[in-house]
Amino acid sequence: MNVALRFFFLAQASYQVHSLFFHIVSMILLLTYGRKNDGAIVSMKSSMRSYLRPLVEHFITLCLIFGAYIFSGLRRLGAVVMFTLEFSSIFLQILQICINSPDNSILRRPRVISVVHRYVVLPIFIYCRFLVFPKFWYSAAFESEEWLDQIEKAFMPGSALVLYIFFNGLIMLIFGLNLVFFRRLLFHPLLNEMASQKMNVSRSRSFCQ
Repeated sequence: MNVALRFFFLAQASYQVHSLFFHIVSMILLLTYGRKNDGAIVSMKSSMRSYLRPLVEHFITLCLIFGAYIFSGLRRLGAVVMFTLEFSSIFLQILQICINSPDNSILRRPRVISVVHRYVVLPIFIYCRFLVFPKFWYSAAFESEEWLDQIEKAFMPGSALVLYIFFNGLIMLIFGLNLVFFRRLLFHPLLNEMASQKMNVSRSRSFCQ
């Protein structure tokens, strides 16, 4: 493995470990110090609902990074897949920045958030995670056999089939989590609230006219 590819895998693994423990610590702090308006401690259910999906996603990604790092037949393919997923995540973070900006900021304007959401985030998310990602998944599952041969030689006979099912099962879980994430992205509560407010303003103006 060349130095650049090794550095990329280590950087990705470091990021996933950091994010995993960040969500774990955030969940613990939320359970310990988080309180609702009435002073009640936030329930375990509400905390897990917010952090379970990213926790599972980071754990699965770490397993896939570890597997792709060990077996050379998956390294370049795994690097491209990770780059594709992280590239779409950049624009998700940009949308998050817009949503969490101060009320008087240009980024917080409903028009700006709507443009970023509809014409930047959604197209890139769909392209990277539902068009590019399945193609690489198909290549790893049905076209790349070198890593399966490496497993058979390194472990006992039949172990390749077990790990093949395990890794493809993890990838299927990531794809399922992407569907869940996409549904939340489409029906984001704040974006729906902004859309309804905009509709109410338009109705008020037409009524006044």
